[in-house]
Amino acid sequence: MVVGFTIRKDGSVRDVEILTSSGVPSVDRSVLRAVYDSAPLPRIPPQLNESVLPARFEFRWHPQR
Repeated sequence: MVVGFTIRKDGSVRDVEILTSSGVPSVDRSVLRAVYDSAPLPRIPPQLNESVLPARFEFRWHPQR
């Protein structure tokens, strides 16, 4: 599954959304919660001169067989 979000200058996250679902609602909710729980992330370095950065992460879920 793929999740996208925006990292703000202070390390907070916003606009968290599932871009590609795992197909299992409870897994999707867990991934969203993991992103929110990771905040705040490290601040954006001043050298980047950006107030926000887009982020996109792929989570791979392999249920045991």
